[in-house]
Amino acid sequence: MNRFKVGDSIVKVIALDPEAPAEAPPGGIRGATGYRYWTIHIPNLEETVNKIEGDGYKVVMPAKTIREGIAIAIVADPDGNWVELLENS
Repeated sequence: MNRFKVGDSIVKVIALDPEAPAEAPPGGIRGATGYRYWTIHIPNLEETVNKIEGDGYKVVMPAKTIREGIAIAIVADPDGNWVELLENS
């Protein structure tokens, strides 16, 4: 088990041994049931998205302002699940 502290939250990522008999298909919210999408609040959206893209990872939706003071971007994790990055300015 790997634990990642994100703000006041802890995200647990577990690798099963033996592995599960089936894999979840990649994709966004409508790709399958189960974990599909989550949001992380960050202070530096543009910088983070540029780093993710520069490191060769997929940016599903580039950074954009969705309303005054709120900007988001969506990136894909290594399994193709969507991660929303949100910045409050």
